[in-house]
Amino acid sequence: MRLACNDAGSRWPVASDGENHLPKPSWITLMRTLLSRLLAATLLLASPMASAALGPKAFAFDPAQLAGTWTESASNDLACAPGNMQIRIGLDIPRQRIEFRLDRLRKLGDREAADRYSAQILAATPNSLIIRYDNEQRVTMSGKAVEWELTVVAPGIYRWRATDWARHEVNAVVGIRCQAE
Repeated sequence: MRLACNDAGSRWPVASDGENHLPKPSWITLMRTLLSRLLAATLLLASPMASAALGPKAFAFDPAQLAGTWTESASNDLACAPGNMQIRIGLDIPRQRIEFRLDRLRKLGDREAADRYSAQILAATPNSLIIRYDNEQRVTMSGKAVEWELTVVAPGIYRWRATDWARHEVNAVVGIRCQAE
């Protein structure tokens, strides 16, 4: 038997009849090849660039839950009475933004009166949004800007809670849909 060289310079046996007899890959070689390809595929799919190349991931929250005209109430008065302030809520999912449009000027905490305000959407689940208002001045005990969770607790009803509060603690304000779209 004689040895032949391939382009890479490695040798393998050649039979006297001229046929190449390549060594059969071992189980370990097959597993190494399989694992390296599996690792490469996993890294490709897990990388941020691959996520962008595959397209945007689905937004967990259905914007239809906030469609229509809303009011917020912290009393037992009729919430959707004609004189009460009305709110329309718009979501800009690609930019991860939420906008609240009011039917009149309203003083918002220690800020100037406004008829609209907006926030960055930080996270979403099927029934809640975690947001941070633009130019938020309030801070948590740890010194971070307050983040709010708006949770749709039933069709046409939402509640608010600061994310640093106890999990089931909410404020007195209840959002009520007065008119669907």
